[in-house]
Amino acid sequence: MDTKATPNIDNRLSLILGIIVLLLIILATSWILVSIIPSLSTEFTVGIITAALTIISIFVSKNVEQNTLIKNELRQKKIPVYEEYIKFLFKILESQKAGKSLNEQELTEFMLKFIQELLVWGADDVVIAFLKFKQASNSQHDDPNAILFATEDLLLAIRRDLGHSNKDFSKGTLLGLFIVDIDKLKQ
Repeated sequence: MDTKATPNIDNRLSLILGIIVLLLIILATSWILVSIIPSLSTEFTVGIITAALTIISIFVSKNVEQNTLIKNELRQKKIPVYEEYIKFLFKILESQKAGKSLNEQELTEFMLKFIQELLVWGADDVVIAFLKFKQASNSQHDDPNAILFATEDLLLAIRRDLGHSNKDFSKGTLLGLFIVDIDKLKQ
């Protein structure tokens, strides 16, 4: 599965680095003030440091709160888009079980609508996984199951975007939920 760092981890590391830099600036400024102006008492310096740390903690908590609010609002927009895709996927599976297939117009209309919503709400990993799925769907592969595994990669990307870790999933785990002989396909 995909092991690259997520944007959330990168944002947290940037935030932590920013806090450390601010703390170093505050400590350096306090040290300079105490060194340059020897008449400043240690109580005054401690007061400056305490005030600065309070301001930093307020800034950090507001920043975290704002980021959480934005993520929750985005998640609320993404969920219906992803649910619609999964419903459509199962509609295709049900039609194939019944020996039917969806007409070309219905497939095209759904894909155009999904792509439009994906452009606005989809995470980078989901967009890339969808592109790979689309490429697998449009080309002739040596592996006849390429579309299935590209579909699984897309589903895993969707789950990651919604906050799932997928950490114990191996190739075919999600496909195994609706394909009985998945072990034969993995070979």
